[in-house]
Amino acid sequence: MRTALSVLLGIVVVFVLLVGCAAPASPSPAAAPGQPAQTPAAPAAGQQAPAAAQIKPMTLKFAHYFATVDFRHKTTEYWAKLVEKKSNGAIKVELYPSESLVKGLDGLASTAAGVSDAYSTPTAYVGGPIPLVGYFDRLLPAYNDAQMLRIVKETKHILDPVFEKQGVKMLGAIITTGPANFYGGLPIHTLEDMQGKKIRGAGGMTDASLKALGAAVTTLSAADIYMGLQSRTVDGTVTTLMTATSQKLWEVAPYWNDATALRNPYFLIVNLETWKGAGPAAQNVFDEATNETQKWMLQEWAGEEGKMADQLTKQMKERYTPSQAELDRWRTKTGPVTDEWIAKAGPAAKEMIAIGEKIIKGN
Repeated sequence: MRTALSVLLGIVVVFVLLVGCAAPASPSPAAAPGQPAQTPAAPAAGQQAPAAAQIKPMTLKFAHYFATVDFRHKTTEYWAKLVEKKSNGAIKVELYPSESLVKGLDGLASTAAGVSDAYSTPTAYVGGPIPLVGYFDRLLPAYNDAQMLRIVKETKHILDPVFEKQGVKMLGAIITTGPANFYGGLPIHTLEDMQGKKIRGAGGMTDASLKALGAAVTTLSAADIYMGLQSRTVDGTVTTLMTATSQKLWEVAPYWNDATALRNPYFLIVNLETWKGAGPAAQNVFDEATNETQKWMLQEWAGEEGKMADQLTKQMKERYTPSQAELDRWRTKTGPVTDEWIAKAGPAAKEMIAIGEKIIKGN
C-alpha cells in the first residue's frame, strides 16, 4: 500500500511539472487607464537603434549667408545637432556661415553642383529658375509666420517636382525672415519718396514689385547690404530684423519704415543625389529634424523678434509706420506683378493662391 501511494504521488508530481512547463508566459501588465503604454528599453550605450544602424556614415556641408550671431544661424545649428543625435552620430553636419563656402545668390546652383550638400535659401534667390516660389515674394503679404510655414507644407506637393528639376530636394522651411521692412539713408514714407531711389533687391518678384513702386533696383547679396549702404551704391534696402540688427544698419541706414514689405520662408535644400544616396533611414532623420526645428524656431522666434524690434527702435533715427491708405496705394501698384506671375507660373500658381487664402482665413 505504501509503495502504491509513493508511485501515485510521483505520477502527480510529474504531471504538475509538465503542465507548468507548457503553460504560456504571463502577459506584460497593461498600462493603467490614463497612463502611457510601456515602451521597449532604449539600446544600451554603444548600440544603435535599428533605424540608425541602417544609416551609412556621411558628412553634410551645410552652407548659408547668416552671421554666427544671427538667430537664423542658431536655427541651423539646432537642425544640425538634431540630425547628428537622431542618426546616433552617423551623419555629421559641418556648418559654413557668412558665405564662407558659397555666395548666397549661388546657393541653389552650388548645392545642385555638390559644392555644398545643403543650403538654407530665401525665396528671392531661387525665384528665377523656380517661378512658383514667387508666391512668397509678393510685397505686403497677409499671412503671419505660422500660416506661411503651413502654406509651405501644404504646397510641397506642388513645389517638390520643380525643385528636383533644379537638382535639389526641398525638405521644407526651418527659418522665416519674419517681417522684412524698408531701411534707408533717407526717409521713405510714401510712393513719392520711393521714386528713383536705388533700392537693394534680391531677385524674383521682389525686384519686379520694387520697380512697380518706382524704385531703381540694384541686386546685392544680404552679406553686402551694409557696404552697399555705406558706399551709397544703394539708397535703401528691404531686409529682415535679423540682418538689420546683426549688421547694425542704423549706422548707415537710420530711417526705418516698419511696414511688413515681405515675409519669406527660407527653403532648406539638399543636393538631390546626396538625398537619394542617403537611403530611407537617413531621409527620415532629415524630415524629422526639419519638422522639429520648425516648431522650435516658431517658439523661440516670438521672443527674439520683440528683442530685435526694441533694439532697432532705440538705435534708429526714425521708426515710421505708414497708414493703411498708403499701403493700399502700394498694393494697387504691385497688383499687375502678381498677375504677370500667375500667367508665367501657370495653373499651379492659382492652386498655391487658393491654398494660401484658405489657410489665411483659418480654414
